Amino acid sequence: MAGQLLPRIGEIDAAVCASDVLASGAIRTFTEYHVRVPDDVAVIGWDNIVDGRYLTPSLSSVATDMDLLADKIFEALISRFQSNRDPARVYTVPHEPIVRESSRPAKDG
Repeated sequence: MAGQLLPRIGEIDAAVCASDVLASGAIRTFTEYHVRVPDDVAVIGWDNIVDGRYLTPSLSSVATDMDLLADKIFEALISRFQSNRDPARVYTVPHEPIVRESSRPAKDG
């Protein structure tokens, strides 16, 4: 996936990945092609797995309370199974940015 971004380095300044596993792969691909993280492109994951701290550079991520997320998903499924006419609902689960070495403040301009 990160390989598809290589031609756009310079146009983009960040890759926000759907998981820390994908972000780890992006860092590896960028490193293999001499793209500097975060100098050329920032990389941010999603789920804050423990291993992200040990990457070089360490991985910025978004932490989610996975137990609460699972509870909300289960609640939504039960509600849906109990009534086919149940109106759409919005469920909110808090997230927390975990800033590490793979990201940096945005460039001005």
